[in-house]
Amino acid sequence: MAKMVFNLILCAVDFSPESMKALTMAESLLNSESGTKLMVLYAYEPVSMPLPDYLTAVESGMDIDSYLEKARAMMTNNVERINMEFGSEVCEGKIVMGKAVDAILKVIEERNPDIVVMGNRKPGFKRGIILGSVSERVASNSPVSVLIVR
Repeated sequence: MAKMVFNLILCAVDFSPESMKALTMAESLLNSESGTKLMVLYAYEPVSMPLPDYLTAVESGMDIDSYLEKARAMMTNNVERINMEFGSEVCEGKIVMGKAVDAILKVIEERNPDIVVMGNRKPGFKRGIILGSVSERVASNSPVSVLIVR
């Protein structure tokens, strides 16, 4: 059976433990011989409600600029680590503003990756019934395959 080779892998993260598992999975799909590239995408939507505890922004009084600075630092650390391990031009990071599903689908349309890799956090029963998770909504609307990592 032939091994599948990807030209571009898009990995959407929110820096939660689940999304970092997805990033690890995306890294395992890299193939240096074929020149596979990895784009790590973080989409944020400025909100006035408390943010998840792994970025602890509003809850701790952090303003949006400090929040974004923390997200940029996390993105930079991961991109640099991947490029050191796999090659200096393998990985790029992108931070965009907008609703996560819309932003991810827009990048898929613009960059046409071979596969999208995402983590999945359980959104809670009520929210899940009404909205579904970000990964489920991306998978339902993506023109390319989506690998959801648990």
